[in-house]
Amino acid sequence: MLPWNHLHPLIVHFPIALLTTAPAVVLFGLLWPAQRPGIHATALALLVLGTLTAGAALVTGEAGAALAQRTPALRAAVARHEQMAQGAALAFALLTASFGALHLGPWWTRAPRGAMALCALWLGLSALGVLQLTLAAHLGGRMVHLLGLHATPESP
Repeated sequence: MLPWNHLHPLIVHFPIALLTTAPAVVLFGLLWPAQRPGIHATALALLVLGTLTAGAALVTGEAGAALAQRTPALRAAVARHEQMAQGAALAFALLTASFGALHLGPWWTRAPRGAMALCALWLGLSALGVLQLTLAAHLGGRMVHLLGLHATPESP
């Protein structure tokens, strides 16, 4: 069996980096109208890649969760981390779909002011998603650095 629990520390940093960067790229696009289509296409690519890697992080995290059954404190920390991570992944799946629909739909060119307002609303919601993702990451870091949870080799 593949040691999926070993992959979680490697994979988990990609969605964190991609999904926290994407809203900043969207804001940059709003501030630079001449380059907005290209910048927002880049942001959409970051969101899609971040959402896909968040799914991979959830899968590998599930495999690693079995290691955390040593103490009640560790079990509680894993449960809270898992809940926050699942919520963040769902939030960014919805944010990615809505950003794609906003920019690929016909209203972007027909009603630019309305689209800009929706984009500003999207930025506000993405700030909440980044907050949830940051809290999930913080809980994961606490498990590693304060509670001593590390990937261990599986028996052959």
